Amino acid sequence: MAKKKVKFNIQNAHYALLTRNEETGAISYGTPVAVPGSVSLSLEVDGDQEVFWADGIKYYIDNTNRGYTGDWELAYITEAMRADILQEIADTTAVSFEVQETGEPVEFAFGFQIDGNYNSTRFWFYDCTAQRPGIEASTTEGSNTPQTETLSLTFAGEQVKESDDRHFVRGRLDSDVTAGAATYDGWFDAVVTPGTFPT
Repeated sequence: MAKKKVKFNIQNAHYALLTRNEETGAISYGTPVAVPGSVSLSLEVDGDQEVFWADGIKYYIDNTNRGYTGDWELAYITEAMRADILQEIADTTAVSFEVQETGEPVEFAFGFQIDGNYNSTRFWFYDCTAQRPGIEASTTEGSNTPQTETLSLTFAGEQVKESDDRHFVRGRLDSDVTAGAATYDGWFDAVVTPGTFPT
């Protein structure tokens, strides 16, 4: 009888800055940076299904995959993220400034883990961008309930292997997949990109 699996927690969020070679288009990723305090992640698929009818049937169906969009709620956006992802700058007095002329959004890989009763699943999304968050605050009413911050994220596909023309959106691995144990253990040491596929 198959195990009854459920999922119930998000943790181990990381980002790794994406660098793109302007001449060749090849990409590389920096060392992943841990971000504590993930509260929730809600991603919606971005894509359409086009159905062509002929002979009284669905003659041709085409699925378009444009990645995902959604919100990442966390306890607090770290100063490192504000500098690396949101392009805020700090002066010699450590004051952090938001600048209007930031140009194109910073691209990065986004990794995290979803726990479950039998296994945990780890993810890397390969081309992510973030919008600057709004500012919210409210008064304390009897107890100090933490107030969270939310980043709106967009995930697109990326050609992560120069020898492969396909654009990969994400990779995922469950902890109970024996063949991937070594990869799972080192998942957040570096961005995991496609390796050798079975033939």
